[in-house]
Amino acid sequence: MAWRFLCLLLFYGSIKTVASSQPRTDLSGIAFIIDPGHSQNENVGIYGYSEAYKVLDVALHLREFLRLSNADTVHVTRSDRQLSISVSQRAVIAQNLAHPNKWFHSIHSDASSMGSPTNSILMLIPDNCATTSGKICQSIYGNTTISMGNWMSDLMSRVYRIGTRGVYGDRTFGTQFGTNYGQSGLGVFKSNVPSTLSEGGFHTNPRQNLLNMNFESKRTEARAIWMSILEHYRVPRPPVRTLAGVISDLESGAPVNGATVSTGSRIYRTNTYEDTFRPYASGDTTLGNGFYYFEALPAGLQSVTATHPAYGDTTFQVSVIDSFFTFQDVKLVSKLPPRVLTSYPPQNATGILPNATLQLSFSRPVHRASAESNIFLLDPSGLKVTATFSWSTGDRSLLFKPLSILIMDTTYRFVVGGQVRDLYNHSFDGNGDGVAGDSLVITFRTRSADVTPPEIFRAFPAAGAIVGAPNHIINITFDEPLDSATVNATNVAIREIGGPVLQKTLQYSQANGRGAINLYLPLGFTPGKSYQIRISGVADQNGNPIPTTSPLVWEFSIAPTTFQYTVVDDFNSGVGNWFQSGQSGSTAGLDSATFSHASSFFLPTLSSNTGSALLRFYWRTQSTDWLLREYLSGGPPRSVLWRKEKTRLQVYVFGDGSGTQFRFAIDDSVDVFPNGTTANHEVSQWSTIDWVGWRLVEWDLENDPVGSWLGNGILEGSLRFDSFQLKYQPESSAGFGQLHFDQLALAKATATSIERRAGENPTTIALYQNYPNPFNPETRIEYDLSRSDVVSLTVVDLLGRQVRTLVFATQEPGRYMMVWDARDDAGQNLPSGMYLYRLRTGSSVLIKKMTLLK
Repeated sequence: MAWRFLCLLLFYGSIKTVASSQPRTDLSGIAFIIDPGHSQNENVGIYGYSEAYKVLDVALHLREFLRLSNADTVHVTRSDRQLSISVSQRAVIAQNLAHPNKWFHSIHSDASSMGSPTNSILMLIPDNCATTSGKICQSIYGNTTISMGNWMSDLMSRVYRIGTRGVYGDRTFGTQFGTNYGQSGLGVFKSNVPSTLSEGGFHTNPRQNLLNMNFESKRTEARAIWMSILEHYRVPRPPVRTLAGVISDLESGAPVNGATVSTGSRIYRTNTYEDTFRPYASGDTTLGNGFYYFEALPAGLQSVTATHPAYGDTTFQVSVIDSFFTFQDVKLVSKLPPRVLTSYPPQNATGILPNATLQLSFSRPVHRASAESNIFLLDPSGLKVTATFSWSTGDRSLLFKPLSILIMDTTYRFVVGGQVRDLYNHSFDGNGDGVAGDSLVITFRTRSADVTPPEIFRAFPAAGAIVGAPNHIINITFDEPLDSATVNATNVAIREIGGPVLQKTLQYSQANGRGAINLYLPLGFTPGKSYQIRISGVADQNGNPIPTTSPLVWEFSIAPTTFQYTVVDDFNSGVGNWFQSGQSGSTAGLDSATFSHASSFFLPTLSSNTGSALLRFYWRTQSTDWLLREYLSGGPPRSVLWRKEKTRLQVYVFGDGSGTQFRFAIDDSVDVFPNGTTANHEVSQWSTIDWVGWRLVEWDLENDPVGSWLGNGILEGSLRFDSFQLKYQPESSAGFGQLHFDQLALAKATATSIERRAGENPTTIALYQNYPNPFNPETRIEYDLSRSDVVSLTVVDLLGRQVRTLVFATQEPGRYMMVWDARDDAGQNLPSGMYLYRLRTGSSVLIKKMTLLK
């Protein structure tokens, strides 16, 4: 009897072993707890759509997919937008679900500073270790959760077509990135259930937040999670056969709203402002995602057509595959005919120089051959004036240069014929009514005979000015172009009042009918000194010189203040931390613009300078409101914080004389609102870019008036840079422009006290021991200079980190004494310890030690 029982036991045991080794065909026998993170409208993204809304839809999609795979139970911790549920309640739900084989997955989206270009996938799994290193110190569930996390990290990254940071243990991640998750990890992981948490992109990223509003885009994320679960449990994945992509404007790259995409009998319409974005877009009708989606398509070659009333139809062939999503982005070409956005001269202009270069900017790239055959200048008798053509900005901008000097005091007609075509074979729209085929005739009159020398239109520094900061440069903009050969060291001179003529470098530029001279001193300006500029012999392009008998002479002074400088962005490494122009929801009245890195054009006064930022823009002149907000979205420049006291916000701007309005925008009260709020955006007052060439533009944050925009007009807390802002002025601005920006920085008047001792005539450079030493809270440092030089005096800790810049200025020979208050560059008190103070000049470096005791 016992023998028969043992045989039966072995027989049934062998059946169970064989059955358990069979591959799975579905998810039966497994229960899932799906947790859409957060509640209600929490964690609102850059365009007003919240993380909580997005992950709820992902969870509901995922529930559908898991049920299709015959999971025993699929429980969603919250199923609507009204329910509020705590983190601990979610863990309790997972813990209490009665099932022997269950998995908990929490769905989230990531975040950075609002508007940041950062966008990636992140997976978290439970870990619990006394010390952390690497990405995962030790998974609570061994390789089980690591395996699931790896599948999700890979598939979600491929579905959203963004990068991934991979899989982290939650406590390890928190320790490395400054979030204290506690000894037991994230709250949702406080159960004995195998768990994962996905961060599906950044809701603070502009593109991602707009995609989050699309219902089917969230379905792709749910399918990626579902596919990961199937891979983990070795369940065969059903054929994917899903086609998705983005419909966008070929020229601007902007997503196209309301496009119809069709394949066979299937039709998909991309989101529109009215059906999707209105509740979140704050009136910005330009927002869109252009996303389209088809699932359950036949495998193999499919014909797809994309249409939109404002664009030409596009039909393409795509092979739909079984193994993964098939992505096909589509570019549509606008039906709008090309038109002239701006011209020089403008219509009915008078007083145009007879040697002027005529200019046109078009709404889209034009076909050069058609343009050069149909653009011409007619003299009073109707004869064409021979000229050269020069194209730029992707064949959207034309310089038309007559080969002969035009007749004085004469009317000319500048003709753009209706046969001009763009690159997509659309004919020209001369009167801007949207109908192609008509010409544009610009009539202008040349000036009377030019017998007068050039006159100064604008000079920085101006006559009699007291310049606050010594890092200004001289810009002299004239009312007409100059003969560049006459801009030389003989005709342009500068001297220190009471001293000799100084060595300098000259740079000539011209734009929009004006010529300009930049003058640079090798050592810059000296605080407390006065200077005189003298110009004679400089001539216009008609040979009229400024007389030597009546030269242009003016004087200005530099305030006796020393500054320390903090660079926000020097633009040497590109513009990756900035939005492309027009991406900001605040931008209005802009036809197109680009913000790019100019590696071969920059302010020449800094030896370490290797690049600048180039902003090209075209206004939609028929609009009624205009604003270009060139937004700093992230990276190290976004982390620079400061207060207004004794601080100037500065940037060098290479002006184009276009008359465009310019101002700074900053975030206020960042100490209270780290992510920034609309109500705390403050701006400087507008400046008119009527100069040509380089000029330092600055905002004295403590003393200059605050402009009017979204904030209350008062600088009240910690500040952070937000944006450069430009504005078109219909009566005075050109319809397009090109500006360079360099060395965006803060200049803070030193909190130290510096004085030059009278009667001292050092013969060597020397650095003396500070007194008292040890010290608290102040100490005095003295040093000698034997000649005029650029001086840097800094404090360094014993790890070699520079903690305070005490002096950075050009100084005359003499003995100097300064007082240091034991604070760092941010104004914070430094701890007790030993520090080094370092004096650096052009020829030597001297270092001494000092001790701070508290």
